[in-house]
Amino acid sequence: MRVVTLIGAVLLTLGTTRVSSQTFIDYYDNAIDNMCTSGYLPNYTNDWAGGFSNRGSYILSSLIEAYKKTGNIKYLNEFVSYSRRVIDRRNDNIGSAEWDGSIRPVWSGDFSNNSSNFFYAQCYQTGQINYPLADFVHLIKVWDPAGPPTLKHYPINPAIADDWCGTTTISGKVNGANPIVTFGDYADWLLTQVYSSLKSHHNPSEWVTYSIFSLDYGYYKHKGGLPSNSVFSSNTSSPTNHYTIMGACWAKLYDIYDEVHGAAHALTIEAKDIVERLGNTLKAELHDTGVDYWWTYPNDVSSSIIDDISHGANTVKFMMSANSAGLSFSNANLEKIALTLTESVYLNPDHLWKGVDGTDNVASWLLGSSRWSLARQVGQWAPLTEYDPHIY
Repeated sequence: MRVVTLIGAVLLTLGTTRVSSQTFIDYYDNAIDNMCTSGYLPNYTNDWAGGFSNRGSYILSSLIEAYKKTGNIKYLNEFVSYSRRVIDRRNDNIGSAEWDGSIRPVWSGDFSNNSSNFFYAQCYQTGQINYPLADFVHLIKVWDPAGPPTLKHYPINPAIADDWCGTTTISGKVNGANPIVTFGDYADWLLTQVYSSLKSHHNPSEWVTYSIFSLDYGYYKHKGGLPSNSVFSSNTSSPTNHYTIMGACWAKLYDIYDEVHGAAHALTIEAKDIVERLGNTLKAELHDTGVDYWWTYPNDVSSSIIDDISHGANTVKFMMSANSAGLSFSNANLEKIALTLTESVYLNPDHLWKGVDGTDNVASWLLGSSRWSLARQVGQWAPLTEYDPHIY
């Protein structure tokens, strides 16, 4: 995972021009091609604390970025293959239940405090995996530059898409009664999968909405009745990075639905409402120093635990995705969060603070890890280069 994570982070910094270094691309290709034997390929049967969702997300996102920077269609075929592999391992597709017996379109992990097989799908895992899936649909339906043939009409190459670790992942697959032949066909099917997965958390036990002075808010919380060995507490609000990665997914869906169906469609309206509610919640939690932002790890403004640069990357994704869709966050907001990195987190090439406020006042379990184990995750902030070129 580390190799692909690092490469994905670097790919994000390369701007919109095509990669000129064939050596770098060869290195990336080698890492991808060797995942079946290197141990980087996520194994859902051993998903302690959500490792499957993190690995899957980084790998899938790196394939999208590799395509955007090189124009090589093979990366989209590899995305199709790997994403099918990920979805095939979803709870509802393998008959795996959470601790309470529910089976839904999510990926549960062991979140016990003693690794005793307490399986629970928190919204963080759902958002983490679905973000690159939604990004692929966005690539095909919204980002796709004009030119014959457009990506949505481009045929999937089974010779590549079915050749991931010798597993057939796409040949013969259908979306309802329609065979999946093109990237557009796959994007149509994938969109239904992402929506159903995200919506599975929109129930009274996990999704909370309220209004204050004409502003609408929303947040996700942990299910009630969690067992005593859970690392989370029942009915408590999910940390900031949990709901912001869900928000990033919904922002992608809003942009897709607006492009495909128009602003008045029910799906577009629904996605917009969720993004704006989560956006208002985040705005209420951001501490504005006048120069940049900082925020806490739990979504509680009175908390003394600062969010770290790894978990904080989800907040960056949400703000950027919403801004790109024209929702909740302005360019001025993004310029200020870019300054969080350049003015608070980054001091010099040998030192990055772990906390987004320029301190190491983060969760205690992060303090014992290598500073650079968090530092490599700061690559996920690289897209903020658009708002501050110093980041590159």
